[in-house]
Amino acid sequence: IEGINMQEGLRIVGNNMDNYRLILQTFVSENREKLINLMKVNNENVRVYIATVHALKGSTATIGADGLSSLAKELEAAAKSGDMEYVSQHTEEFVSKVEVLFQNIENYLSKTT
Repeated sequence: IEGINMQEGLRIVGNNMDNYRLILQTFVSENREKLINLMKVNNENVRVYIATVHALKGSTATIGADGLSSLAKELEAAAKSGDMEYVSQHTEEFVSKVEVLFQNIENYLSKTT
């Protein structure tokens, strides 16, 4: 799957492909709404933003999407330090990349079930 180190993701789940597919399905279904929340970031809801991007940092790492996990880490650090300019400039890019990953995962799952 483009954007994922599947070997790493499989390693995390004990090399069990059935469990990995389930985690991929869960990743897509549970994170769509989180992306919507990220796009609504402002000074009043920065705590929600930090919690949401933190959760995405962990879930992307779990499936082996290391590049996205690193981007989420950068966004989280920027939001925590109050660098809302960085957050504003990079959130849409992050969201777009996660949406592409969702599509890549869905395409993969549709071919392997």
